[in-house]
Amino acid sequence: MQTRLEGRTKTHYVNTDGPGTLIGEKLNPTGNKKLSTALKEGDHDFVRQLAIAQVEAGADVLDVNVGVPGMNEPELLK
Repeated sequence: MQTRLEGRTKTHYVNTDGPGTLIGEKLNPTGNKKLSTALKEGDHDFVRQLAIAQVEAGADVLDVNVGVPGMNEPELLK
């Protein structure tokens, strides 16, 4: 079985027969005060740096979580 993940700049296929997919999951403000603060303050450069570091470390896809209490999650995801 194959699942296609579409991004703005890349398409990645997850296959049950391999190879494995490395998922970067460090874009989660839970337990990360620096990221939570950056999201609240609109510091997109900090968030972008975290994402780039994960891709440079080999992540095929990123699991992005912007759940910050009191913030508009759909707007933050943009």
